[in-house]
Amino acid sequence: MKRIIVLCFVIVSLTAFSSMGQGMYMQDVNGRPLLTSVYQNVSGSPYFNPDWIPGKVILSDARTYENVGLKYDEINDDVIYKGKDGSAMAADNVKEFRLAPYGVVTDSTVFRNGFPAVKSNTAKSFYEVLVDGKTKLLKKTIKTINTSREYNSATVDKTVVASATYYLFHPSGNIAFISKDKKSVFKELPGKEAELTAFISSNKLNLKNDADLVKLIVYYNSL
Repeated sequence: MKRIIVLCFVIVSLTAFSSMGQGMYMQDVNGRPLLTSVYQNVSGSPYFNPDWIPGKVILSDARTYENVGLKYDEINDDVIYKGKDGSAMAADNVKEFRLAPYGVVTDSTVFRNGFPAVKSNTAKSFYEVLVDGKTKLLKKTIKTINTSREYNSATVDKTVVASATYYLFHPSGNIAFISKDKKSVFKELPGKEAELTAFISSNKLNLKNDADLVKLIVYYNSL
């Protein structure tokens, strides 16, 4: 009897996870059909993750959708959701979205816009929020398609190339580009150089690594 109960629990759990992976439809949201043909015969993925991932979407009017099948197009900076007919649709007026591969929204990757324009980014540009404290650490990944053709060849090779930039968003409302080194980071975090230097040394941090840079900004927010 116990085996039957356990088996039923496993089946229900797998079914729920499968349904969540498929995502709920955002039926009352206007979307733009996505022209996926431009990504055919391309080496590399234009998406943050090529698979449909269950996630959460918050629109600019505060409407919220849970367990929606999502992709993030990092070439066009578009949030893609699965239409009712299974087609890929680009959603407008998205303020924030969270990708939760295992269905746990609290442990998800957060993307948000609405920050001041900086460099080539506008207020509509989405950033990955690496640290969401009083001073926020933001990451902007931009993907492009590079084309090349060998001499005397009729075949054009198309490859997705990614580049990432990092920013600090201060409580004052200012946003600043940073390089992943002490000099650049310390310039934007004045007055705490001694504490930050000691923290980097004692924890053997390498600011070229995202995880270590995150640790430093989390520590700075705790001071």
